[in-house]
Formats: sequence, structure tokens, C-alpha cells
Amino acid sequence: MTDTPIINGNKQYILIEGESQENPVLLYLHGGPGTPDLFFVKDTLKPLEKLFTICYWEQRGAGRSYAALEDKNSISLEQMIMDAEAVSRYLLQKFGQEKIYVLGQSWGTFLGSLVVQRYPELYHAYLSVGQVTNQYLSELESYNFINEQATLRKDSGVLRKLKKWTVPSKDAGAKAWFRYLNFQRWQVARYRGSMRQKNIFLLAIWKLLTCKEYTFADKLNYMKGSTLSVNRLWDAIINTNINEVVTEYQIPVYFFHGEHDHHTYYEGAKDYFEKLSALKKRFYTFPDAAHFPHVECFEEFERIVREEVWRRDKS
Repeated sequence: MTDTPIINGNKQYILIEGESQENPVLLYLHGGPGTPDLFFVKDTLKPLEKLFTICYWEQRGAGRSYAALEDKNSISLEQMIMDAEAVSRYLLQKFGQEKIYVLGQSWGTFLGSLVVQRYPELYHAYLSVGQVTNQYLSELESYNFINEQATLRKDSGVLRKLKKWTVPSKDAGAKAWFRYLNFQRWQVARYRGSMRQKNIFLLAIWKLLTCKEYTFADKLNYMKGSTLSVNRLWDAIINTNINEVVTEYQIPVYFFHGEHDHHTYYEGAKDYFEKLSALKKRFYTFPDAAHFPHVECFEEFERIVREEVWRRDKS
């Protein structure tokens, strides 16, 4: 079922999937910014619909919400936080529940950390997949990973480009970062730092092109939304250290991180987790996964969610 509520003056899309509306609600915060991945994760996560009503929210200016955005200057970090709060309250009212769960992936963990810190009363727990901490340090680590892999493989073309495409400074601006990331993220995918077993970009492109939930116009708008979101939000991401801004959670938090993640580096997330304070906290390492452990190792992810999050909350 697709829902299109007006969120802070802007129509936004939510795909709602589940077997029973009596189940607890799980709000899925996609990554990017600006790259909804329901077409990539929905089929894999389908068994979770027995436990939750999963709400895949396409954020302001992203995916199917792009065409409905009249004021492109309205995208800001503060606006995204307010939108996430409004969506959460909308779902609480729609399903008649007192609290919901929230799952963030990649950029969704950046947004998720800030939202659950500000509005803990809205949430049962926070599930983090590929937690963002200090993203500038993640970019430095990711650059070194590509350099090491290109050296091992004697990939002279990539090595030449790495000398040209060095990591921009924090104040380089979103456009410079966007140009860099277009090159850099493709190499991370090629060297299996996005998904361990596959090139995620090739897989995601195919999934997007065959996605039944998207019209042809939605598919054309997808990259427009991604470009817009990165240009509007990247400065905030690269200059905000979550490990300094969010040091305490008043709800249970569960971190899921692939050991081979070279988007949001594993060691940074682990160090952040060790230092943070929370009502309850757990960190789960996936040694055979990269940036998408909930997809790459779904059976183990589902077991943990069912036994450690859903079942314990019900008991």
C-alpha cells in the first residue's frame, strides 16, 4: 500500500508493507542522502513483515517524493529532522500505537541518530545499519581502501585517477564532493566495499529499472533527487560528527555493521558504540558483509531482530 501524506507542507511517499496492522510499526530511513532503496531491500526484508508493519519513507526530494517537491531550497538537515518527526507522529496516529521502531541505513543512521536523540518518546528502539560517525574520517579510510586495492590489483588507471581525485577538504563544497563521490563510490563498489559478493551499483540499477512501484517518470527522477539531496545535505554530513553530537540515547540501540564496510568504516562505528551511553546497547558484527549486512546476511540479521529486538520487547 502506498500512502502520500502531506509532511510539513510537502507530499511525500510511504510504501507500507506488512501482514497485520496490529504488529508494531518499523520506520525505514533510507540512505544516500536522496537514494531510497526499497526496490533493493524490500524483497529481502519481506520475512520481517510477519513481525512489523514496515514503512519505507521516501524522504523530501528523494525517489517518488522528488516530483512533489516545489521548493528545492527547503531541503536542509533541520528540515529532514522535522520531516522524520512528522512522519513518525503520522504513523503513530495512523496505526494507533504509542511508539514505533526506527531503522536507519547509512545516511539514514545520521538522520536517525539525530531524530531519536531529540524525540526519544516516539520510539521503542533504534536499529542502525552502517552507522555514520565521523564521515570525513570514513572518506579518508575509504580512499585508502581503494588505493590499497588498486595497488594490489595493479589497476594503473584507477591509481592515476586517485592522484587527481583526492579527498576534498571539508569546506570544498557539495559540488566538489559530488564530483569526487561519483568516481570514488563506483570504485568502492568494484572492490566490494559496498557489498561483499557483488557490485552493488550494477545490481541496484537493474532493480531500479525493474521496480514495479516506480513509474517511468519516477525512474528518470531518481538521480535528480539523489543529486539534489547530496548538494543540499552533504556539507552538514561532512561537518557534523555524530560521535560528538549524539553521545547518549534514551532508548535501546542495536548496531549492525559489516566488517568490510568502506562507506561508513567499521572501526569508527565500533569505537563510537563503545563510548556512547544508552538505555540498552548491542553491537553485531557481520564478518561476511560490507555496507548492507541486512541484505547480504539477512538470515542472521532477521534472527537477531526477531530474538533480540522484537521478542524481548513483546515479553
